Amino acid sequence: MNTVGGEAERQPQTCRQGTVLHLDMDAYFASIEQACNPSLRGKPVVVCGETSAEQGWGRTIVTTASYEARRFGIKTGCTVPEARRRCPDVAIVCGDPEKYLDTSRRLHRILLRYTDRVEVYSIDECFMDLAGTRRDPVTAAAEIKKAVRTELGLTCSIGVGPNKLIAKLAGDLQKPDGLVTMSRAEALVLFEDLPVQEVWGWVSVPPNGWRGWGFSPLRNWGEHR
Repeated sequence: MNTVGGEAERQPQTCRQGTVLHLDMDAYFASIEQACNPSLRGKPVVVCGETSAEQGWGRTIVTTASYEARRFGIKTGCTVPEARRRCPDVAIVCGDPEKYLDTSRRLHRILLRYTDRVEVYSIDECFMDLAGTRRDPVTAAAEIKKAVRTELGLTCSIGVGPNKLIAKLAGDLQKPDGLVTMSRAEALVLFEDLPVQEVWGWVSVPPNGWRGWGFSPLRNWGEHR
């Protein structure tokens, strides 16, 4: 497994068939608000619904928390009153969906410079398949990160792997602003002790349900095939 810092210096070459990049924007809504409003930069920020202020926040849910806010234990899904208890100075921003959609479209234009095989997974998350291109995946990933920072004023985390599952797993290992490559063999080693509920696509499965069957780390599944 390789963690890459800064721009990659490898020379471009024909990439392996099936080489996949997973890109995930960092604290997307909150980071956009910080980029648009310099007074919010470096401060704890949460984004929530636009009508919430009129309703006195109440049980309003946080849609995104900046990394500065996350240090206080504020996460997506917690209520605004809870966020305020954890951090009285947290800045509360009403979300602007059109702003986020516009930034997402600009992101897609950056990705399409590298391949037309771009799969939009969510407003702030995409997969790319560089198979058949003459681009080194690590070099391409570093260039994309630089373009996102320069053109959008934002950071993203990218995972590189032989398929979508491994690329996404790699991308989640070093956030924010990470770039991690992972081979199939390295993923198998990581799977040995990885809890089932942490695998992409299985997050909705109640952990106790799997433990009740004797399955918790993924290696248990291999032992019971």
